[in-house]
Amino acid sequence: MRLRLGTPFVLAALLLSALLTPISAAAQDEAVTARLGISAGDAIQEVPQGTTGPELEAALPGLWETAAALGVEIQAASVGQGFWPDEGAVGSEHDLDLVVSGAPDAVNALAATLGRDWGQSVVLVWYTAEGASQANASIPLPGGAEALTPEIYTALVTELVDGGHVRYAGADSMIFVANTGTDDEAAFLARMERVRTILSDAGVESGEVEIGHAEMVWLEAATYEEFIAKASGAEAGNEAAATDDEAATGDEATTEDEGMSGDAVAADDEAEATDDQGGMGAGTDEGEAMGEGPETLPATGSDTVPFEVLVPAALLLLAVGLLYRRTATPAWSRR
Repeated sequence: MRLRLGTPFVLAALLLSALLTPISAAAQDEAVTARLGISAGDAIQEVPQGTTGPELEAALPGLWETAAALGVEIQAASVGQGFWPDEGAVGSEHDLDLVVSGAPDAVNALAATLGRDWGQSVVLVWYTAEGASQANASIPLPGGAEALTPEIYTALVTELVDGGHVRYAGADSMIFVANTGTDDEAAFLARMERVRTILSDAGVESGEVEIGHAEMVWLEAATYEEFIAKASGAEAGNEAAATDDEAATGDEATTEDEGMSGDAVAADDEAEATDDQGGMGAGTDEGEAMGEGPETLPATGSDTVPFEVLVPAALLLLAVGLLYRRTATPAWSRR
C-alpha cells in the first residue's frame, strides 16, 4: 500500500526535476579535433622541415593570430612535406603538419582564412570521429623521416596514387594518408601494408599501420568566404546572447538595488524613531534594526521560478493530488 500511495509523488518529483533542469549547450558548439591539409605556400618553402614552436610562429604569425581570434587551439604545428604522383614523377612541397581543436564552424573558418591568405586553391579538414565514413592511415617512422630519399618518394607514389603527407619530427615522424579514392577499407589497408614493404626494401624502419576514421570537409577558393561568413554569424549570435544576458543581469541588479534602497530608508526611519525614544546612544539598536533587514527583503530574480515553469508544475501537482485522492479512496466507496 505504501508503494501504491507513494508512487504518484515519486513520479511528480522526477517530472518537476526535469522541468527545472537547464538544457545543455548545443553539440555543435563543442570543441572537436581536426587535422588540416594545407600549405602556407611560399612562406614556408625555404623553412626547414620539422621547424616548429617559436621559429614557425615567427615565420607564420598569421596562423596563431587567426586561430586566437576564432577561439581555435593549435595542438600541433610543424613544417612537413606533401607529395603526389605528377605525370610519372613526384610532385612535392613543404606543407604544414597542423592539428587543431575548436568548434567546427571556427575550425572551418580558420582553414578558409588561411587558404585565402596563403593563396591555396584547396584546403582539406579531417574531423576525427569513430565510425566516420573516411578511413585514414598513419605509418610511424621511428627512425625519422630524413631517410626518405627522392628515390623512395618515387617508389611510394606507385601505391599512394592520391598522395600523402610526411611529418618530420624525429622518432615521432610518420606518413599520413587519407583514403580519398574509391578503395574500400580492406583494400586501403592492403595498400598501406605494401607501402611498408616499399619502406622496408629501402631500409627505412616503419611501425604498424594505425587506422583512423574522420569526416572530411573540402574547402576551395570559391567557398572560402562562405565558411568565414558562417563563423562570423555564429560569433555575432553568441555576442548578442551574451549582451542580452548582461542586460538582464543589469536589470535584476537595478531592481535589487531599488529594493535595498527602500529597505534602507525604512531602516533609517526606524532607527530615527528609536533614537527619539532612547537618545543618541542607540548604536546597538540601530545594529539590530539593520540585522533584521534580510528577513524583510524581497526575493531576488535568481530565487524565483519562471512563470512558464510554474504553470505546468502547478498542473502536474493538481493531477497528482487527484490521482492520490482516487488511489487513497477505498474501492467500495467509489461511485
